[in-house]
Amino acid sequence: QKLRETHEIVGERLQEVRAGKETVEEIVHGAQHQLHQDDEQTHLPPMSLYEITSYLTEWIHTLHDVLLQNKQATHEGIWKAYHDLTVKTLYPWDRQYLQRMPKRKNDESVFLSVATYRDENCLNTVKWAFEKAKYPEKLTIGIVQQNCVENCRSGVLEGGKIEDV
Repeated sequence: QKLRETHEIVGERLQEVRAGKETVEEIVHGAQHQLHQDDEQTHLPPMSLYEITSYLTEWIHTLHDVLLQNKQATHEGIWKAYHDLTVKTLYPWDRQYLQRMPKRKNDESVFLSVATYRDENCLNTVKWAFEKAKYPEKLTIGIVQQNCVENCRSGVLEGGKIEDV
């Protein structure tokens, strides 16, 4: 009840977020900002892959710099630095992205997004998705798969150790 009174239930307003009318931050904090829809911006084509990857690459570099400045911070300080950067930069960009998003398909197709990290079973996941689909011809799968081919290192292990793998 308290969350509903303070407008902190985002799921009930996902349509507004998807339409670019509100951001998650505005919903959580109850801000009554109006979406400034510049006529020129609303007529822009969908963002190109280059625009998206360029922005996100630059954002990752900025995040890296911000976190380096907070190297000695507690986990709360690191979270605050991440949160503040996200609210200041990523939320406004996301709103612009949503405004320029292409129209959604209305053909009963299904898009399955798969992200994997060094997952040798990804091929089986894709095969099973098609095998289990009622209408496999309507299924489209997008995969982002991170593999390491040479000079591979483990993640941080117990005791802060990193090993060759």
